Amino acid sequence: MLRGQGFSMRLFPYFTILLLGFGVIHPSMCLSSIDPVVLSNVRKAMGKAIESRVHISKAYEACELWDGIDFQMLPKKVRATAFALQAACLVRVGKDTDALPVYDNCLKLREELEEKTFEDVKIGKASTLQRCMFYDEAINQYLECSSKRGI
Repeated sequence: MLRGQGFSMRLFPYFTILLLGFGVIHPSMCLSSIDPVVLSNVRKAMGKAIESRVHISKAYEACELWDGIDFQMLPKKVRATAFALQAACLVRVGKDTDALPVYDNCLKLREELEEKTFEDVKIGKASTLQRCMFYDEAINQYLECSSKRGI
């Protein structure tokens, strides 16, 4: 897991085919109805999100790109990954309270995430709740984690 960012590099393997080099789109997904500009912006935002672990300025750039994306246009698997990366970028730039509803959106798409990634997102949300001083909610979120990392 990328420390302090609330997401795992495992989120990224999904974008391999369409989003060239990132790995979220499966060949069976129908993407012809999605605006290519939107897909390009998602690809750019994901790239900036990954770069943000080294350069915080990339997290700010990614946050700006995420703000302009209509997530409802994306396939669920892409949307789940995008929400996780968006939340991580928001946390990285200190917008913890803004990240909480994004984490919730990601967790609603549980079936689209691998179990390990889902746990990473839950732990990221718990850490964010803790930083926001929502201690009771943070404790409950940590206790929901099945891995020992959440305890």
